[in-house]
Amino acid sequence: MDVRAQWREHDPCRQWARHRERAAADGLGLAYVIESEAGPLLRSGELVRVLEEWSPAAEGLYLYHPSHRQMPAALRALIEMLQAARRTRH
Repeated sequence: MDVRAQWREHDPCRQWARHRERAAADGLGLAYVIESEAGPLLRSGELVRVLEEWSPAAEGLYLYHPSHRQMPAALRALIEMLQAARRTRH
């Protein structure tokens, strides 16, 4: 198993997401989950989409970062590269 897979396996956020998915699949209620993460449960029918008209597909990448004050040069370069790539796509 590569390092990324190991990190992902032990990522606390991913573990909480798995608990939410499993609870919903077990009939304990609704869960707001990322479709690509819940794919196996959706394909098997253990999870079903509800309120689909209220959940529009969000295309693209969202980047959350600290304010512009004292932003590291590497982060600024990444943001500018992503913005340029987005402009060329549209």
